[in-house]
Amino acid sequence: MRWLIEDDVLQPFFQPVLESEETSVALVVVRDHFDQLLGGEKTRFCKMPSSRAKEFSSGRHAAHLAQNAVGLKPIEISSEGRVPIWPGNHVGAITHDAKYAGSIVSTHLKGVGLDFERIGRIKPKLHEKLFTDSEKNWLSQQARLEASTIMFSAKESVYKSVYPILKRYVGFLEVEIIVDWARETFDVQYKAEDMTEISKCETNGFWSVSGGHVLTIVEVR
Repeated sequence: MRWLIEDDVLQPFFQPVLESEETSVALVVVRDHFDQLLGGEKTRFCKMPSSRAKEFSSGRHAAHLAQNAVGLKPIEISSEGRVPIWPGNHVGAITHDAKYAGSIVSTHLKGVGLDFERIGRIKPKLHEKLFTDSEKNWLSQQARLEASTIMFSAKESVYKSVYPILKRYVGFLEVEIIVDWARETFDVQYKAEDMTEISKCETNGFWSVSGGHVLTIVEVR
């Protein structure tokens, strides 16, 4: 996995996973990246409120960096609703919040996902809707503030990675996350009946923490 990190503040999110020329991750700080947008992306930017436009342009800029890093000519990433539509020769995902943005692109994996989340955003009152009984039991034993954020972010990354495969949205309780603190990785268990085939795939999850944020990444092979 190739990493492109534009700002030093993002360097702590780097994960030394297996190097691959066919997969890349690009991370950027959110700011106005209008000049790096392509085609209809500029039209969409101009219709958005300022803060949303900066997040959107930063995510698309990261996507173009990631495309270029795997040998692809950067092209416009359209969307269906808020779901990015990727060309047939690669898969990808985009994430952004008010502070950071990123993208992952691959020309050989079946699915990829990544997600930035601010630590502390996932309150205990949300756990019933977001987490399985096993996950809630695990969380009840954790003292680290970022535990629930890692688990939630991992689910978001999984959903992005499997959406193009399943062609549907995935509910929070349809996947189960098993976090490995020591290795900064997580395993994924697929719970729904139509996930039998994807359960046979190898799903790798990674996470890192810095600056009050969690970054999770998922590869489906």
